[in-house]
Amino acid sequence: MNRSLVAVSLMALALAACSKTEPPAAVQKAVETTKEAAKEAADATAKAAGQAVDATKQAADATAKAAGDAVDATKQAAGQAVDATKQAVAEGAAATAKATEEAKQAASQSYTAAKEGAAKAVQEAKDAAAPKK
Repeated sequence: MNRSLVAVSLMALALAACSKTEPPAAVQKAVETTKEAAKEAADATAKAAGQAVDATKQAADATAKAAGDAVDATKQAAGQAVDATKQAVAEGAAATAKATEEAKQAASQSYTAAKEGAAKAVQEAKDAAAPKK
């Protein structure tokens, strides 16, 4: 519709320029209507551009917030993974220390039993080798 008004206004202006008389009232009215329509279109465009800028700012803010949240979640997950690894290493070290202590105790008991068994075997061999009365 605005294009039609502009075309009609331009034709009216062209006709008015060709004649030496004042433009008719209809031509003058068409010019004024075209000016008003152009102003309204410009205002509407400016308003739409402002709304688009606002929407873009809101989208950028939301994206920045989401990125910040993702970074925080990643840091938290990494911290939890480190803590779990530390705990697993500590538990593994404790289990190794316990197993080592149990192995020492078992070795000590085996040594003691072997020593006693060897002493008994030596004594029995001495007894068997000794002359009988």
